Amino acid sequence: MEVWDAVVANNDDHLRQKVEKSIEIIERTLDLYEPGGVAFSFNGGKDSTVLLHLIRAALARRQEVELNGIAAGGLPGVCTFFFHNDADFEEITSFTHHTNEQYNLDMTVLYGDFKTGLETFLVETSVRAILLGTRRGDPNAPGQETFCPSSKGWPAFMRVNPILEWTYHDVWLFLRCASLPYCSLYDRGYTSVGSVSNTNPNSALAREDAIAAAVREFSEDYDAVITAGGLGPTPDDVTCLGIAEAFGRQVGRHPELEARIRAYFGADVTDAHLKMADAPTGPEIALIDYNQADGTVSPFPLLKCRNVYVLPGVPSLVQQKWKAVKRDLIWLMKLLLQWCYKESWLTVGIK
Repeated sequence: MEVWDAVVANNDDHLRQKVEKSIEIIERTLDLYEPGGVAFSFNGGKDSTVLLHLIRAALARRQEVELNGIAAGGLPGVCTFFFHNDADFEEITSFTHHTNEQYNLDMTVLYGDFKTGLETFLVETSVRAILLGTRRGDPNAPGQETFCPSSKGWPAFMRVNPILEWTYHDVWLFLRCASLPYCSLYDRGYTSVGSVSNTNPNSALAREDAIAAAVREFSEDYDAVITAGGLGPTPDDVTCLGIAEAFGRQVGRHPELEARIRAYFGADVTDAHLKMADAPTGPEIALIDYNQADGTVSPFPLLKCRNVYVLPGVPSLVQQKWKAVKRDLIWLMKLLLQWCYKESWLTVGIK
């Protein structure tokens, strides 16, 4: 199972658990519905591409065989279908058909409106469950669960959402760590792909990549790096995302930060407030407390990721948290001086 092996080799427990959970959902679906009773809706997007390879991994584990393209025989027991739309990007259509050939999916191409085409597909097959690449943040995700019957007025089938709880960063970490092919549009700044008429490159993506590159470089070259921005409710601030990407991490809700923010705002807490609890994941994260002007401990500690101090973008807040940065740097300098002194003493002793 080359996909699973790549995930394990990445040594990211968060991603491994997400992948394992998704594979278990797919395996359970295959157990519940007889061969031919499960279909996969493939649209060439990043989420759908992730799901394709999770299905391959699930089938490989069940059959104890490698699924390496054409020789693997596609997705045994799973019907793959794709809805052709003249408004789609040519790159999406091309990638979808190329993937069909590469992995021998025996993909059925449907035309017309989605509802009518799906109804015909279900009548002509024994499919009763469809694997979908829906994630929690998608427009059609509200109210959906992992196993979710189709909506009233639609053909009857079970919607199965194995990656419902995956984040944007989970998707890209998976695709990149397993070196999996994806549509070229994503390398041109698109983060979500719809039709040609309503989809444009995401300008924030370029800023996020630039931040990640700078943080990664400075973190390797210097003992301490200080950033400003990324710790507030501003929706277009991608500083925190860039820092996470620099270290190969995702951004998630930090439990202790969330608890402090909820305690501070009480019943008035909003989603914008809680966004301040989003931070890079992983064991390298540290929260550094500091006192406010009145001597009490601030409810908003300084966030440190490895050797990067993450400060808010508001100058007055930077001034408040600078005391904590200064104190931490002085402490680190004292440790370094003590270490240098001990090293010098040991060298003299050895001579």
